[in-house]
Amino acid sequence: MKYRMEGLLGARAMTLQPIPNSQPAYQIDGVYFAMWCPDGQSIRCVARRGIFDDQGHATPAEVLRFFEACLQTFHLAASVKYDMREFDERQGIVIGPSDVIPFANVL
Repeated sequence: MKYRMEGLLGARAMTLQPIPNSQPAYQIDGVYFAMWCPDGQSIRCVARRGIFDDQGHATPAEVLRFFEACLQTFHLAASVKYDMREFDERQGIVIGPSDVIPFANVL
């Protein structure tokens, strides 16, 4: 738990890196984005819809604005899940409401 919280709060370096100029994609079940792995491969990530519903965002435009405002938080959550090996080849990294602390970018 300590390892997960340190990563979620930005207390350590991220293993995964954002892909420059990539755009998140809204789908009915969440927001999809990709990140670079240390081996140079990309990994698919999805921030599940429940995160946005919990914050009161209902429309695609609201969801994407909130995602962009908290982008670093979502990147940190994906990196922590990667470090903890909580992903698979088929689905990639799935981020749910209990995996992220949705604060505006503070790093």
